[in-house]
Amino acid sequence: MQFKTILIFTTCLIFLFVSSSCNKNDIANNQPTTPLIVVGVITNQTGVPLQNVSVKVGSQQVSTDNNGHFRAANATFITSETFVTASLAGYFTGSRTFYPRENSNNFLRIQLMSRTEAGVINATSGGIVNVGNAKINFSPNSFSLENGSSYNGPVSVKAVYLDPADPDMHQQMPGDLRGLNTTGQQRGLKTYGMLNVELETNTGQKLQLTSGSVAQIDLPVPSGLAANAAVNVPLWYFDETVGLWKEEGMAQKTGNRYKGTVSHFTFWNVDEPYQFVKIEMRIVNQLQQAIQGSTVKLTSMTDSSSTYDYTDATGFVDGFVPINTSLKREIYNECDELISTDIIGPFSTNINTGTLQITSLTNQQTISGTVTNCASLPVASGYVIINMPGYTVYSNINNGAFSATFTNCNASISSAQITAVDNTTQQQGNPVTVQLSSAIVTTGVIQACGISSDEFITITVNDSTRTWSTTPYDIYLQQDSIPNSGFYDIYLGAYNNNNGGSADIILSRSADSVNAPFNVNVQSLSIFDQLAAPNMLGDYFLNQIIQPARLTTYGAVGTLITGSFSGIFIRSNQSIVDTVRVTVNFRVRRE
Repeated sequence: MQFKTILIFTTCLIFLFVSSSCNKNDIANNQPTTPLIVVGVITNQTGVPLQNVSVKVGSQQVSTDNNGHFRAANATFITSETFVTASLAGYFTGSRTFYPRENSNNFLRIQLMSRTEAGVINATSGGIVNVGNAKINFSPNSFSLENGSSYNGPVSVKAVYLDPADPDMHQQMPGDLRGLNTTGQQRGLKTYGMLNVELETNTGQKLQLTSGSVAQIDLPVPSGLAANAAVNVPLWYFDETVGLWKEEGMAQKTGNRYKGTVSHFTFWNVDEPYQFVKIEMRIVNQLQQAIQGSTVKLTSMTDSSSTYDYTDATGFVDGFVPINTSLKREIYNECDELISTDIIGPFSTNINTGTLQITSLTNQQTISGTVTNCASLPVASGYVIINMPGYTVYSNINNGAFSATFTNCNASISSAQITAVDNTTQQQGNPVTVQLSSAIVTTGVIQACGISSDEFITITVNDSTRTWSTTPYDIYLQQDSIPNSGFYDIYLGAYNNNNGGSADIILSRSADSVNAPFNVNVQSLSIFDQLAAPNMLGDYFLNQIIQPARLTTYGAVGTLITGSFSGIFIRSNQSIVDTVRVTVNFRVRRE
């Protein structure tokens, strides 16, 4: 079943459709933002969810589950501009740049592209490597190792070409399509194609072009954009330090190809810059309820280039679009079904297009209710977790009330389990089963009480103890239900919001459906924490001699996993190799 996560959404678009807080000075804004929730789904280029993807979300490092889903709670960022990266062996690193909306969850989708070898050339002679419909022409004797020394052996070229005609390109490209031109001004970018290139030796050492050397990149002019394609178009490279494109060089149109020279390799982009105006809109259903998680696609009626974004929990999107351009507006639901289309614009100034009500919706499901704490008072701050087969829906609690409206892509789902969590008292209730007997379901009063929602990982090394709890750490768990080499893995982790310190544990079992209590194998334990005791700093515990870990509680998604283990570990870091006694206790929410 296709996994869906419905939450509160805000992210950037391919051509440019970003949060209204955007301005050209934001990348210089080093003021921390309010802690945010960022969720998303990571897939491969064919849409298959990817598990175990390492996702860096501001101050947090989390992993995707078997549905490709990740959730980072209380993530903080040092700038108002948010840059999220996703890494997995065998794939190029993916990323997304967006402006987060405070008091809302922020949603994104990333497709990782396979890191395949496009060709092998000899460094001495150079040569041409074909990457799909694109080409790279390498000059002779133009390669160096990372230390700057020249390299004369075989060069493995890992590369991928992104075609703007691909409707999934906005999920595959890095960052978003905004760039800084040579004078430092921020511009929207209309892409004619992108090329990502990574160079390495036959033993995996990284290579780069030697200082003073260049290579030629050669990309096709997309057929749908050929009629209006400019003769000279700036080249832009992606700067991972700021999450934006930067202008460097020029591509010239020769026949039906764009050709230009580059002096280093990263993601390169052939883009025509444009000025933009701000646009705002809100999408609601026939009951005036916000449609969250819908895709808003705006296509230029002039050159057919498109923009995308996702509505947040209020049904709201805002961003920037080309000035003086008519736009075809298309709205897609969470099941990728077209539910509305019309023409808007052109706009010469900033505009709020108002509320668009869509009345032709099917399979709409609304679940709402009231949540009280242990004193039977309304929960001031918290959230509910709504679990259904293939679906995970999170909805915030505000002054005791919650409401989640989403498209039920699988109409055969007849019930949901709801767990309420009180952030203030760190209490949660047992899951409550709700029958989806109608399109609008009211749960009545649900209590967030009876079970501590406090999460922690406590590790004692010899006589030194360190407890990772919700402050200043974020505790996370990622649980696989698809076996890795015959084992189902449970990942426990804590990540420090202040200094990047972390604790990571991998537990493995040979069966998926096992009722607690039960034993699991300890695969690995690592610690890197500047706030921990000195003898724990930078320690990595491997090749352990240990008894199995004991899970005392293990339930459905949203409930808490508790357990412990202890034994003798081999500690290894840059200066120490010895054996230590380690005891670990944990209480972490299953996500």
